[in-house]
Parts: sequence; structure tokens; C-alpha cells
Amino acid sequence: MSICFSKGLGAPVGSVLVGSKQNIKKARHFRKLLGGGLASEFSKLGMSFAHPVETNMVFADFGSVGLNTYDVTAELQKSGVLIMPYSDSVARIVFHFQIEEHVVDTILDVVKNMCLNK
Repeated sequence: MSICFSKGLGAPVGSVLVGSKQNIKKARHFRKLLGGGLASEFSKLGMSFAHPVETNMVFADFGSVGLNTYDVTAELQKSGVLIMPYSDSVARIVFHFQIEEHVVDTILDVVKNMCLNK
């Protein structure tokens, strides 16, 4: 049995898999076999998918506009917005039904201001 926190509960990440040690071992094998973590690793290499999947996640390449992801993360955190840095240039931003529209405006305002003031 598995429970996905991000889909059912609106959490940004996480899930739980419950089962015997043997089933958990099989699940880990299939996760690797089916590409678990592949997108993350490709992203670290600066690669992207030609046909990305529709999702509630945005992988933002702040490096493409000369910004450091960790600096953007720190500025957004001052406004109460949390994002997940993957590298110096790429971050993951997860949206769900409980995020209000003004949060998107905050992200855009912070990034625009950082671009103008670099």
C-alpha cells in the first residue's frame, strides 16, 4: 500500500510505501528501473526533456537569466515562499490547490527585481 502526500494531501513532496521487506526491496528496484530520479539527475546536467510531462511542478532555470538558485531561494523565503534548489541554477517549484494566486505574483516580483538589480 502506498500513500502519496503530494496528490492526496497537497504536500509539496513525499509518499509512504508500506509492505514487507521483500516488497519494499522490489519497489526500490522498480523505481530505479522506471527512472525514479532520472529527471532530477538530467536537470543537474543541464538537460531537459523534449516533451515534458504536464505536472504541478515547475523546474525553473534561474541560471539562464544570471541568477543563483540559492540566492533566489533566500529572497523568496523572506516573503514566505519556499522552493527546492537542485543546483546553483535550477530549482523546483511545486504548486497545489491550496496555494493562492498572490504567491505566484510574489515569485514573479522577486525574480523580476533580482534580474533588474543584478
